[in-house]
Amino acid sequence: MAVRPIPKKLLVHDLIYHEFINDEEWKESFQPPVTINNVLFQPVTGMNRTMQGEEVEVQASTVLFIDRKNSSQYIRMIEKSKVYRADEPGREMRVIRVDELFVDSPLSHHFEVGLI
Repeated sequence: MAVRPIPKKLLVHDLIYHEFINDEEWKESFQPPVTINNVLFQPVTGMNRTMQGEEVEVQASTVLFIDRKNSSQYIRMIEKSKVYRADEPGREMRVIRVDELFVDSPLSHHFEVGLI
């Protein structure tokens, strides 16, 4: 039984990706931007306590899903690269991990990218 791709109706976001090249004497270098359509940004929340002991929900990080079939491009992102949601171009996120998931095939099914 083959696993279906992530449905396109769930891949509701687009992103702008700047691939990290290297660090040079206080300056980072990046490739020109690439747009990838049909991805999903999923916020990961956690609980923190205020000085008064109240619990407050905060967004700790984001997981980005890129599907092999339904995303417009299927590229393995590089750690330290910059990612922007296309509808929030001023909010920069950085790639901290990339998990490639395989299901019943030697080809990967999708990427799960950790962002902060």
